Amino acid sequence: MTLGEYLMYWIDNLKVNVKVDTIQIHRRNIRFYINPRIGDYQLKDYSFNVHQKFINNLFMEEGAGRSKHGYGWNTVQSSPSIRRSQTP
Repeated sequence: MTLGEYLMYWIDNLKVNVKVDTIQIHRRNIRFYINPRIGDYQLKDYSFNVHQKFINNLFMEEGAGRSKHGYGWNTVQSSPSIRRSQTP
């Protein structure tokens, strides 16, 4: 199973008791920020180092965000895979 497949499973089956708007935001973030960059990773191959590199690259991605020099903290933090990694 890939990370992208898992996140869609998560949003459809495990993310319950959440407002419809929140689910739509998560789906958009998965579609625009996660799947194009790391969605094809097999879960077994997805490590902390890969995740940290993904986060770092979002902050530094040329042509992205308002500054065109990377996404801001609020955009990066809104990604479901990042939120999940921040929970103990």
